[in-house]
Amino acid sequence: AYDVNDYYHLNPQYAVGEKTSAKAEADFQELLDAAHAKGIKIYMDYVLNHSGKNNAWFQEALTDPSSPYRDYYFFSSNPSSDYSKFPMLKGTSYVSGEWKSVSGGSPKLTISETSEGPSEPNCDWNLYLWDNAGEKPSVRFTKNQDGSYSLVTDINGTLGILVRRYSDWREGSKFGAIGGKVNAQVGQTLNLVADGGDISFTGNGRYKFVLSNVSSVTEALYYMGCFDGSMPDLNYGDVTTCEDNACFKDLAASADKWIDMGVDGFRLDAVKHICGGIWSYNNDSNRTFLKKWYEHCNATYKAAGHSDDIFMVGEVWSSHSEEQNYYTGITSCFEFEYWPLLCNALNSKNASSYASTVAGFVSDHTKQRPDAITSLFLTNHDKSSVKYKVINNEQVHFYRAADDLGRDLAKEKQAAAMLLTSAGKPFIYQGEELGYWRNDTNNDDDYLRAPIVWNSGATEVAKGWTNKLDNKMLTGSISVETQEADAGSLLNVYKTWSRLRNTYPALASGKMEPLNSGLASVAAWYMTFGDQKLLVIHNVGTSKATLVVPGDSDKPVALLGTATLKGSTLSLGANSSVVFEL
Repeated sequence: AYDVNDYYHLNPQYAVGEKTSAKAEADFQELLDAAHAKGIKIYMDYVLNHSGKNNAWFQEALTDPSSPYRDYYFFSSNPSSDYSKFPMLKGTSYVSGEWKSVSGGSPKLTISETSEGPSEPNCDWNLYLWDNAGEKPSVRFTKNQDGSYSLVTDINGTLGILVRRYSDWREGSKFGAIGGKVNAQVGQTLNLVADGGDISFTGNGRYKFVLSNVSSVTEALYYMGCFDGSMPDLNYGDVTTCEDNACFKDLAASADKWIDMGVDGFRLDAVKHICGGIWSYNNDSNRTFLKKWYEHCNATYKAAGHSDDIFMVGEVWSSHSEEQNYYTGITSCFEFEYWPLLCNALNSKNASSYASTVAGFVSDHTKQRPDAITSLFLTNHDKSSVKYKVINNEQVHFYRAADDLGRDLAKEKQAAAMLLTSAGKPFIYQGEELGYWRNDTNNDDDYLRAPIVWNSGATEVAKGWTNKLDNKMLTGSISVETQEADAGSLLNVYKTWSRLRNTYPALASGKMEPLNSGLASVAAWYMTFGDQKLLVIHNVGTSKATLVVPGDSDKPVALLGTATLKGSTLSLGANSSVVFEL
């Protein structure tokens, strides 16, 4: 999830055993230590564009106009005219749909036992009630002479409760608990906030609900939440001096904590939209911000005793021509044009431009900065697929690599081999190594976030965080245990070619030099690092390819599919790949 409610603590759900944030953090420290002992680095996903609406910063900013956290966000009663007054939004344009209406202020709700009879309701304020069977009739408040509101009702069992300003769900109507869901108690006074969390109450008798501080509620307040109302955008002020901004310092202090714990880097979400919104953003300002962010985190990383630089990859969901310029701010970005290139090569059986295009990606990035790291991936949890459906006149891309390749296992295996023998840093999205696909009957990207099935009995799988799962896919037949036992499985292709990459520095860190094979179906290139040189050849065709290879080629160090070498003549089978050490 990207609606971060606390940058300094981990979700208790991630804890093993006792579900507390402290236990989750202890478990995370144990993971970091164990990974580092095996030479594995851990990167943390980090969200700079927005927080969650249940974040304490946003909740306080919403309830108290004088709170210092009000400046952490973009608040306005008239955003169309105030938009240009926010330095962070310089060079971008106002888009009305990216601003959400909400009521400010914090009414207070107190619950007590009573023997009073119900009073006559005389206002729109009401208590919305529901249980597991569904919603109950709302109970309206009575306005009292002292400005408070009250109602009396009978409750037997556990009910969900929200306070509404109106009898419907119009914007600014709902008030709930600050910081997310809470369990209310008799005698407790709850501070409420617009769009706050659900309240549960368990009772057995008659209770009086008193609503006070209602005068604090304001009308027509808007905040910027370009992705969704649950994710209010963060405001870092003028990007030229953002390192002095209180919001920047708070986020940076959080990053420092995780770096000091041992985190080796960050994946930065939605960096193209930090300065601006979805439809209008300022690339120059984004790069300025990211440079300052990277320099701060790298200084912390160095101070923690590291001799290398921190790794930081940004999600710049854009064309290569736009994405490459972000390397002036950070050392790596996801290359979103990579998967369409590879997928189309496999599906069209034409890989003639693959090597030169990938080498071109890397060259463009290193022109921006010598230490650039090109990050390649197939698909991910977002809409990065080349396949799409048109829904409500919009192209919707909720597919995985297996879908794009027609669930053709030979192509899926070769996609892995080509990814892992190309220049740059490969990323493998969870489940791709098992051949996961998506549930085609549901247009929701949650179905792309399926957990790993570990054992053949399908009992070891991390369910519970969502019910949006394709249970027809999460079976033991494609589990880790099952595929590990099958030498020819997709998982073992990923493991074998990953091991190859870790064995040969020329694959992990080398320079990619395209080689013209003379055949449209064959992609070939050299990978060189120091005095080590490898020849990589992939035949994406559905029939055998024959070509002449350099005379100093010997036995292959890796093979997918079939290949025979007679003298300098190589016969490479359909969807087959081979690597020679020269």
